[in-house]
Amino acid sequence: MGNQEKLTLSIQIEMLQFNVMRMRTVAWTLMYVSAIITIIHYGELFFTKTEREMVPAYIGIHIILFYIDLAVLLFVTEKRIKVTSLNLRKYETILLAYIYTILLLITVITLMDVHFFKHAALYEVLFLMICTFFSLPFKKIFWIMLLTLPSILISAYLSVGISGESIKIFLPMSLIIPMGIIIQRHNFKIKRQFTKQHILLQEEMTKSKNLSKLLAEKNNELSEQVLRDTLTNLPNRRAFNNKLTQIGQQLSKPKSLSVMMIDIDFFKNLNDYYGH
Repeated sequence: MGNQEKLTLSIQIEMLQFNVMRMRTVAWTLMYVSAIITIIHYGELFFTKTEREMVPAYIGIHIILFYIDLAVLLFVTEKRIKVTSLNLRKYETILLAYIYTILLLITVITLMDVHFFKHAALYEVLFLMICTFFSLPFKKIFWIMLLTLPSILISAYLSVGISGESIKIFLPMSLIIPMGIIIQRHNFKIKRQFTKQHILLQEEMTKSKNLSKLLAEKNNELSEQVLRDTLTNLPNRRAFNNKLTQIGQQLSKPKSLSVMMIDIDFFKNLNDYYGH
């Protein structure tokens, strides 16, 4: 694998790790919203008699969303999840499955909202949240848009046609959906560039650290060689002077220091016979 391929793979891994952790933020938000909306639906305070027919469906979908988000919060943690080259596809599938599932469920709720309340606010908010929180390539977002947007637009047209009420649906969507796409593309581009620079900086820091360590080892070797005789590997005159200086520095107060030298007669004959 070439350097460029390794860099691309590292960027994918780090960005996927970021997106998987962002699932927790989205899950916390949606779980809270689902709990509040379910309580409101149980009260049926804001619905007419006709609208109350869809309350069980609302409650059922929000309960499903609640437990999906709860599962994400329980199993997606920094200690449990570690994206590598071996499990990259697995976690990418989990991430996309989560996004597609919640967006499809919200689409079902939105279809009922369009029919009864003439708005698609919940879908618009969730779509904007996905574009803001996740750093994904546009093609990943495009397929879920292709599955959900046409059904909402067709439902809106069948419910209200082209009329004044349709403005409540078509106008916000015509503003928010393009805005979400722009945010998503900008967010993905910036995050990818930042991740690339971060990885390159980490590599340079690692190289610098290894070079510093190697340089320190070589310096230690040179310092040791300077203080040793090349033939016998015994401490030389410089090592002797350094030792005297070290002893002098360790003395707490001025004291007398004696050095004794012993000369062995005819030691050259010993060297010549046995070797140095």
